[in-house]
Amino acid sequence: MKVSHLASHLLSQMARRLPADWMRSYNYKPLLLETFVQKNKFQGTSYKAANWLYLGDTKGRGKFNNKHSSSVPVKTIWSILWLKTLKMWLKNYPFTEYL
Repeated sequence: MKVSHLASHLLSQMARRLPADWMRSYNYKPLLLETFVQKNKFQGTSYKAANWLYLGDTKGRGKFNNKHSSSVPVKTIWSILWLKTLKMWLKNYPFTEYL
């Protein structure tokens, strides 16, 4: 079997299936999925092709860094949303203030 654009195809399939899987397992549907892509190694092309939304870049501080200095690689943040009103709100929200 041959599938064109396999990565974006798989991401789209997974994003369509996941809400029902979570509802069955955890009794609620998530509002969004997010992932982090290491910026100096990858461009996030597959996420973009699968209609994921680019939210911005991290500052490279890491989860537990309280010194406000770079200690891990900068990553791009990608998300796919399921509620249209949430999509509109997030597209217009100034995330760069908090990254």
